[in-house]
Amino acid sequence: MLLLLLLLLLLLLLLLLLLLLLLLLLLLLLLLLLLLLNALPFPFLPRFHPFPSHYDQYCTCISV
Repeated sequence: MLLLLLLLLLLLLLLLLLLLLLLLLLLLLLLLLLLLLNALPFPFLPRFHPFPSHYDQYCTCISV
């Protein structure tokens, strides 16, 4: 009985760990998508990362 309970607890812990890993992977994928969207030359997209994109550099070159 105790062994079964311990096994069930271990299984639950493993499931929780798997869920956490999946969530982390999803977050990483979302971040990658955000970075890819920011790298594209679209002026209407909001830029979340601090590095200037190629479009910004192009724009500053043209405006100067």
